[in-house]
Amino acid sequence: MNKDKSQRANLASLLILKKDNKVLLMRRKDGPFEGLYTFPSGKVDEGETFTDAIIRETKEEINLDLKKEFLKVVYIIHQYDKGDEWVHTFFTTDFWEGEIKNMETHRCDNLDWFSIDNLPENILEPLVINVINKIEKGEFYSESSFPLPLKNK
Repeated sequence: MNKDKSQRANLASLLILKKDNKVLLMRRKDGPFEGLYTFPSGKVDEGETFTDAIIRETKEEINLDLKKEFLKVVYIIHQYDKGDEWVHTFFTTDFWEGEIKNMETHRCDNLDWFSIDNLPENILEPLVINVINKIEKGEFYSESSFPLPLKNK
């Protein structure tokens, strides 16, 4: 990859919340993933850790307070293609405070629990299903090239 060494990969933190064989997903209302369900997530700001980013993003997006000591990294994906590179770190937790609420109605038009065995059709694929399946198989890391689908048509 011919990337300027001063450029860093794009970094993102994602949260997989599960309860009663269901997973919390949000449907994006704007941007390249418009209309697709995905995990609560966000970019890691410069100078911020993956853990700090998911704590901040979770509060901003779904109104939950998370504590570092209860967060667990469950999966990492390194994605790359000509000039574009992402490292996604997936967290989970069994402990949170607050009531789940869509705090970014301008960016998300639905937030709901879905059965892992019956996920919605308009899902950010392969990201969501592949990660869930790999975690269930005990896998922790993968690498792949782009592209992710940008819009479900």
